[in-house]
Amino acid sequence: MSADSLLFLLKVLALSAAGAIAVKYGAPMGAIAPVGSVALAIVLLPSVVLGLLLAWRSKQATR
Repeated sequence: MSADSLLFLLKVLALSAAGAIAVKYGAPMGAIAPVGSVALAIVLLPSVVLGLLLAWRSKQATR
């Protein structure tokens, strides 16, 4: 494994740990109602945003 791959893996691990800590300790501070529509939005929003970004980049690359 090259140094670049190892550095990338460590960055992903660190960001994942930071996200987990933010969810564990930051979530109780937020006043989000526990309803199905909010859960659905939280689950689908990252995929929709990523899809839009990839579509935009694809359109920019074809110009």
